[in-house]
Amino acid sequence: KMPLFSAQQPPKEIAGENELIRKAFALKPGELGGPAETRRGVYLFRVDEKKPSSIPPLAQVRARVEKPAANEKAAELAYKKAAEALSEMSKGKTPSNLQETGAFSYSVSGDIPRIGKSREIMEAAFDLTQASPMAKAPLRAGNYWYAVKLKNRVEADTSEFQRTKDQIKQSLLPAKREEAVVNWLNGLKKKVKIEPNPLLFTE
Repeated sequence: KMPLFSAQQPPKEIAGENELIRKAFALKPGELGGPAETRRGVYLFRVDEKKPSSIPPLAQVRARVEKPAANEKAAELAYKKAAEALSEMSKGKTPSNLQETGAFSYSVSGDIPRIGKSREIMEAAFDLTQASPMAKAPLRAGNYWYAVKLKNRVEADTSEFQRTKDQIKQSLLPAKREEAVVNWLNGLKKKVKIEPNPLLFTE
């Protein structure tokens, strides 16, 4: 015997058996149903009790309804505020809540100071230039929306690389030489034709 259930939330024993569920809900209390053939076998069944659907009182569902609605409203408001900030910055104004992240380098994981992880903002930030310093639309990181503007860009310091590039080159040369020799030998193998010496194989 199964407890009362709705057509949308059947018990796990008959979940997915749409034809069986449809037939069960077409019966009146006390009526026999079936046979209904399913993946699990053939069912013969009886409906013991049937209750009309009802809308639960608001007090019961208020929390479940209000929380998602509030989250959605907050996200809409955050996007709107970020769009307004972009509009202000495009006119040369400085929004009151503008904050700097500080300098950061590119990272695949999208780690940005004061923002957190956002690949979307990381990619957008490194596409910005002094000529085009603002993102075209608000960008999202987690549950927050940001208006992003480039303050300045500092080229990576290559002086250390310039000092050590000859050393790096020398350390890589043996590996390159070995690779060249292996490739040359493989090329020879493809060109060589081996013929057995009959004198060696005589009985």
